Amino acid sequence: MDGLREEEVTAAAGERYFNFAYGGGTAYEILDTFWYATKYQALKNVYIGINFNLYNANPRRNLVPEAKRMLDSLPRYYLSPFVTRISFDNILYRFTGTNLRAEKPPMNKEAFWKEQLGASTEYFYRTYQYPQEIHEGLQKIVDYCKVHKIHLVFVIPPTHIDLQNRVDDFHLREAYDRYKADIRAFGCPVFDFDVDVPMNHSYEHYKDPYHADEMIRAWEIQEVWGLNHEESPFHAYN
Repeated sequence: MDGLREEEVTAAAGERYFNFAYGGGTAYEILDTFWYATKYQALKNVYIGINFNLYNANPRRNLVPEAKRMLDSLPRYYLSPFVTRISFDNILYRFTGTNLRAEKPPMNKEAFWKEQLGASTEYFYRTYQYPQEIHEGLQKIVDYCKVHKIHLVFVIPPTHIDLQNRVDDFHLREAYDRYKADIRAFGCPVFDFDVDVPMNHSYEHYKDPYHADEMIRAWEIQEVWGLNHEESPFHAYN
């Protein structure tokens, strides 16, 4: 979801949106970010994207509490080693064009693809545990949205078929099916793009097995926020 350009979402939906997704974020961060947003904005529409690898009790990393602590204290913010380091990187990029935080992997696409299917996927799947705490946290968000009349939609982002097939390699098909059943059971609209369709077989239109390119992202935006989104074959009301 972090790759969806908010200006394109805004243009497709006809109203302003903000993308609060983080690259490499966890489900625990999704939960805390939602509650953080409710304190500063009267929410109208909320779209939560959650992949199978995130619907997982592991990893438990959550950087949101520390970010909130920094924002709540100017001294803590300006004395933070993290803020100092990122500020230096930004200044360096501004005046020299040197990007120390470039996301481009230090290898060719084929090698990176294999690494993502291998070590990166094993990191999530080898120690997979059913995320009871995450499920309960999402249910609380669903309940809050119903009470406050917030339109809540879940999006299951697309992944390449190579990654989809890894579910069976780790004997997680039952867990994967339960994940999708859980999302649908919340009773909210769901867009499910993690399916076996031609676009998810395209090596050319994926940067890596987890991340589609701009063409698929633009198509995804139209499916979810476009004028005919309710007619999308990937859309289901529960």
